[in-house]
Amino acid sequence: MTEIPSVIDVQGLPSAQLARLDVAIRENIGAGVFPAASLAVYRRGEAVFRGAWGWLDPETRQRPTGTETRFDLASLTKLFTTTAILLQMEVQRVQLNIPLADVLPEFASERLRPIVGQQDPHTLAPIPADDGYRGRKVDSRSVRFQHLLTHTSGLPAWRALFAEEEAPDPREDEHEERWRRILPRVYHYSFHSPPGAGVNYSDIGMILLGAALVRLEGRSLPTVFRALIFDPLGLASLCFQPLTLGLAQFDTAPTECDARWRRRRVWGEVHDENSAALGGVAGHAGLFGTAADVARFGEAWRRNELRLNEELHRSATKHQVGAIDEGRGLGWLLKATRDSSAGDLFSRESYGHTGFTGTSLWVDPARHLVVALLTNRVYRGRHEPGIHEFRRRVHDILAQYDC
Repeated sequence: MTEIPSVIDVQGLPSAQLARLDVAIRENIGAGVFPAASLAVYRRGEAVFRGAWGWLDPETRQRPTGTETRFDLASLTKLFTTTAILLQMEVQRVQLNIPLADVLPEFASERLRPIVGQQDPHTLAPIPADDGYRGRKVDSRSVRFQHLLTHTSGLPAWRALFAEEEAPDPREDEHEERWRRILPRVYHYSFHSPPGAGVNYSDIGMILLGAALVRLEGRSLPTVFRALIFDPLGLASLCFQPLTLGLAQFDTAPTECDARWRRRRVWGEVHDENSAALGGVAGHAGLFGTAADVARFGEAWRRNELRLNEELHRSATKHQVGAIDEGRGLGWLLKATRDSSAGDLFSRESYGHTGFTGTSLWVDPARHLVVALLTNRVYRGRHEPGIHEFRRRVHDILAQYDC
């Protein structure tokens, strides 16, 4: 068997801890859970680890993963969208309790909308709404920014926005034209439940938050993110549409072979179809970046380096809605008491997020610990098992030692 390549740029972990991490990652690459992985860790304000394992071309095994490899961050993009919205609140451009329609009037052009349900993102089959909501309608002006940030808007989790679109060329920068043509469809989707009725994790809601950012700032989402977050924190690797920036495919980790729409291996373009339909730029998915920069972002949140007021920063990472054992803050997922992707040993104060492609970011303020773990677990297909158990194993290893 070919030895799995690895590279370590920063090593400040105890040798026993590193050995256990190395075994865990190599075992999962060998088992086919993912072909490439990158890990970055902060402890007590210091970058104590940065490493990468595996191949970008697992069939030919000629190109090893590096610590500068950019991964498709998938839903970790949502953290940047919500951070930028919170920064708008800091300067009083928007507030938690105002209607989304105050910023996006188009969203309320059809004031009363039916509750009909949503779609399964894998099969495209309809998922009906609860029988108790049958015949009810929602006043679209009742959806507030707080609903979107806590995934309680009642909007569908997912709809096949891409289904009537031709797949874009990932090397052409056409996202603004696609936003003009495609985004208006999102303004008119029916609801899955009444706002505030419960948590329904919604890509649609995050697409609308991204659109609200563009309207508030009067400039494109990539420009907003760079000005408000990337440049202030020095996150040079983070970007949308890497191929349009002159990066080569081998600067990024490949993801799934998309057989239903693009008819090609997705490599250097966003895995998420709805983000791709919008030109690779959206509030819910589309960012690429290195583990080092994702961890740096998590450390900035731990230390509140973007200088949100203390109440808003605390509210974002404390329980707002959802079950007590796995609730939601403002954009952030809070650690569950059982079976959390952060493992069993991260503290109850921990907050984080996962991405469908195999990415995650977890922050444990009690341990002063930040872990960015990036993989391309969808390389062999979106239903392959093992990523959840792997995430838990890595976070439990890292929580057991002082760095």
